Amino acid sequence: MKAHFSLEFIGAGNYDKVRFFEAMCDKAGRRQQRSSGGNPWVARMYKDLDGRVRPAFLTGKRDYSGANSKQTRGVMLNFILEENEIYWVNELTSWSSHARYHVAVSTDGSVYRLTEEEAQEWLSAL
Repeated sequence: MKAHFSLEFIGAGNYDKVRFFEAMCDKAGRRQQRSSGGNPWVARMYKDLDGRVRPAFLTGKRDYSGANSKQTRGVMLNFILEENEIYWVNELTSWSSHARYHVAVSTDGSVYRLTEEEAQEWLSAL
C-alpha cells in the first residue's frame, strides 16, 4: 500500500532565491558559506552493507496551488510513502522551528506518527 504525505515548505520562495545566489557565486568563483538547510524533508531509513542505519532522502513534488504571492507560505511538498518502511521527517512548524519524527504507513494506507520507542524498535529490526 502507498500513501500520500504532505509538508508545508515555509519560506520556499526565499529558499529558492538563496540557492540561486549560491549557484551564481559558485560560477563566479566566489564560494559562499552555505545556508543552513531550513527546508522540510522526508528520508526513508535503511541498513547499508555495513549494517548501519542510513537515511535515503526522498524528492518531494511541490504544489503551489495554495501559495501566497511571494511563495513564502502555502507551498506544499508532496511525497509518496510505501508500506513496511520507516521514514524520518523534518517538518517546519514555523519560520524558526521544526519538528523531527518518524512515520510509517499502515495497511489501510494511512500515515501514522511513531513514538520514539516504536521508531527505535523498528530501526533495530531493519
